[in-house]
Amino acid sequence: MGHSPLESSGLPLFFLVSPAPGGIQPTPRGPGAAAVRVVARSLSVMQKEALVANSSTGAVWRLASEEGPCDPQGRRAPDPLSYASAGIAFCFMAQVARYARILRRGLQGLAVVQDTGFRPGGSADPVVTHVDLETAEDDAFAQQLVAAGERTCFLHALCRTALEVEVQARAGR
Repeated sequence: MGHSPLESSGLPLFFLVSPAPGGIQPTPRGPGAAAVRVVARSLSVMQKEALVANSSTGAVWRLASEEGPCDPQGRRAPDPLSYASAGIAFCFMAQVARYARILRRGLQGLAVVQDTGFRPGGSADPVVTHVDLETAEDDAFAQQLVAAGERTCFLHALCRTALEVEVQARAGR
């Protein structure tokens, strides 16, 4: 049995790209804003790779993805919805921790269990997040942290915003 493009590339599923290729850096959006540029290509029908550049950090990462009705044991990379769901959780957690640091209040640990649901045709269920905080602070502080995290999380904002999508196509010759 032959190797898939992800296997035959010999590359890890994700890694920091250094030096960053020219032309991939996104245009910054202003103070405190983040811009992300993704340059993706198909390796096969169900396998993709992307270079992801973030204006906030200047870093460029290579990520691989695999989707489709294959056996989960045979998958070599997460599917796109798993990346998106993890990104929502990670962004929210970063904002909660950042707010605790700004207030100079104790937060020894933070964990979330998040459920996201996606439906055919482009609809999604509400993002449900359960938060466990390890802190000597009271419940009022915990609620304040969670509310601030939700209010300032870029990806929670994305989930509650009606977006217009602009897609342009060009045929390769």
